[in-house]
Amino acid sequence: MIRGIGIDSVELSRCILWNTYSAIQLERIFSPQEIAYCFDHTPSTTQRFAARFAAKEASYKAVCAAFPDLRIPFLTFCKASELIHTPSAPILSINWSYLQQYSSAIKPLICHVSLTHTRTQATALVIMEL
Repeated sequence: MIRGIGIDSVELSRCILWNTYSAIQLERIFSPQEIAYCFDHTPSTTQRFAARFAAKEASYKAVCAAFPDLRIPFLTFCKASELIHTPSAPILSINWSYLQQYSSAIKPLICHVSLTHTRTQATALVIMEL
């Protein structure tokens, strides 16, 4: 049963300077593994950051839809979520036990994520189900 859906699009121009940010600044939103992946292929750094940011936004929307009484700041949610690169498809990993400190009503959900990008935008769709 679907509990939450989220979608987000990010203009690449919004992320163009993120490759100049310090690790401390980037780690407010991204995990060290996400940062390393984004910097792994310099021509795609901006697209990779934008896609991951869109995924964080989309997953936050999906979690808020699944648990409407949840009040958690976006940056706190970012610390509990990570987009893992695999050769076949990205995997959205959420640390549900970390989020449960904000509400005992939170139960682990199965997360599905799809990413796409053009020359100017990155988009993520997240579906969460029981």
